Amino acid sequence: MGVAALVGLFGSVGTVYDIFDGQYHITNYLSPFFYLHKLTDTASHFRTVARFCWPFFWFVNLFVLVGLDYWLRTNRYSIRWVLAAGLILLAYVDTRDTLKFYSRSLVPNTLTNAMFQSDLYPLTFSLKPEEYQAILPVPFYHVGSENMDLTLDDDDPHSRRSYQLALRTNLPLMAAKLSRTPPKYASLLRTLFDPAGPAPELRQQLVANGKPVLVLYDQSYYDGSNDLAGRQTNPHARQLIEAGAAFPANQHLTLLAESGKLRLYRWDVR
Repeated sequence: MGVAALVGLFGSVGTVYDIFDGQYHITNYLSPFFYLHKLTDTASHFRTVARFCWPFFWFVNLFVLVGLDYWLRTNRYSIRWVLAAGLILLAYVDTRDTLKFYSRSLVPNTLTNAMFQSDLYPLTFSLKPEEYQAILPVPFYHVGSENMDLTLDDDDPHSRRSYQLALRTNLPLMAAKLSRTPPKYASLLRTLFDPAGPAPELRQQLVANGKPVLVLYDQSYYDGSNDLAGRQTNPHARQLIEAGAAFPANQHLTLLAESGKLRLYRWDVR
């Protein structure tokens, strides 16, 4: 186990190092990736290869525990129990301090605490969530696809408000902030903001559900208060955000409630 863990450790730390602005070049000849790369280009150092060090981490811990256990069982000197008591005391102190830190570092949950949702109360006061199939935040965001052309990073206050609304209504979000979402569905969701409306496949699914979509619209992103579109380096992302400005008019949405610059619409997909 130790030998295998050591191979993983050498593989996890990389194959080539440039230090002092490239003045010195160091090659890690102990890395298995150095030799695998000579055999095939498909074997190369990738961003998560550092995880190969975990077996070595656990090997060291297990080795110490097994060694300590063996020493306590076989050693004849009573002083060994003093050392064992000291280790137990250190474990207790560490656990106590950890619990103390977490108990004093608690902060309110911004997603569920009512004090952070004052702007949502007027929107949801008379809302009947069971009458809707999902929530569509505008501006839209979609984080998680490894295709950067399909990635639209969220603005934290906006996405947090949409999470709060989803938790209050128990409705799913059509926007996403996940990991490795399928590009196919990201592309399909983007068609929601096409001038002609959603793609036939998506429109069919929304209509088949039989319920309207609840649209959370933030006017601050379209009246100059927040230039989210202007901060985008990806032209596709900027276009998608800007398309949200005309979305209520293009899709003939029904206004349900207003709170500050937040608006709640009903979208009867046809």
